[in-house]
Amino acid sequence: MRQEVTVAFIAALCLIVLLTASGVSEPAETDTLPEAPFLIDGYVFYEDGSECNDPMVNITNLNQSETWKAETDETSNYYQLLLSQRAEVTAGDILKFNAISPSESQLNITEHATTLDELESGRLSINLTLSPPPCVSIDPSDLTVLRGETFTVNITVDPHGREVFGAEYTLTFNPAILQVANQRKGNFLRQDGSDSYVVVNRFNNTLGKLEYGEMRIGTSDGVTGAGVLAMITFNLAGCGSTSLTLSNVLLSDPSPAPIPGIKTSNGSVRGCIYGDLAPYPAGNCVVDMGDVIRLLNHVHDKKKYPINEDLADLDRDGEIDMDDVMLLLLVVGDPDEYEPESH
Repeated sequence: MRQEVTVAFIAALCLIVLLTASGVSEPAETDTLPEAPFLIDGYVFYEDGSECNDPMVNITNLNQSETWKAETDETSNYYQLLLSQRAEVTAGDILKFNAISPSESQLNITEHATTLDELESGRLSINLTLSPPPCVSIDPSDLTVLRGETFTVNITVDPHGREVFGAEYTLTFNPAILQVANQRKGNFLRQDGSDSYVVVNRFNNTLGKLEYGEMRIGTSDGVTGAGVLAMITFNLAGCGSTSLTLSNVLLSDPSPAPIPGIKTSNGSVRGCIYGDLAPYPAGNCVVDMGDVIRLLNHVHDKKKYPINEDLADLDRDGEIDMDDVMLLLLVVGDPDEYEPESH
């Protein structure tokens, strides 16, 4: 009997060894959550607190490079995204929310790190408040300048509450009409008393192109107030119209990382010459008998024949009269002797 027990014990021991060697073991405990839906939802509001109905809300898992579009409705400011499996989001993943109003005039970009508690509950609720996007503009945006004059435009930045640490841009123009005299830094990045460093400041009057870049130094904080980033002084070299077009515009936060959603506002300049009155109102960059006739008609009937009075007052006496007509005749008859700008 004892021998049978010993044999049975040895057989059982051998079986355990064989099972262990073959890799068969009890299931290990894991932290994996059961497969179940995961709801991401919330409400979207305008900057003034009113409801933003029918917003566009995109949610991106930055860790897994996957983007989803949330469901919205034109009668509600509620959004929701129902993921079929919680495995599509894991604890610690960064979710980027990008919400835009129907008119695309306001936005919200928010990043959120998911927690294990949120995943276990099966729901993440985040309300989003929109605000205008950061804006980089040319000020003044529309100018009329006389040939030979010098003028300055400002490059302004309104962060709309975003924290800005650095900024850069490219500006293009028609070099046949404008020539850059200089480009100087403004006070935008120094508005709190901290200093800044100009990374790039160059222009090419042959290509009609400026480049500028500046960053804060001596601090780890950004600025949030609006201000003038740079000032550009131009000489008007020719007659006609040219756009001032911003491109490659970048605002960065203190991390530093690019601030998304920047809106730009371009400008334009119209270059004129004295006596260029016809055709009305833009002229044609040529002073000839057509301008004399227009001016003469205006003197006799100002209401029927309007003109650009700044260009018609050739003797600078504040009145448009026959004296100006006679001066314009002299200019047309001998333009080398009587330059319009010289009277």
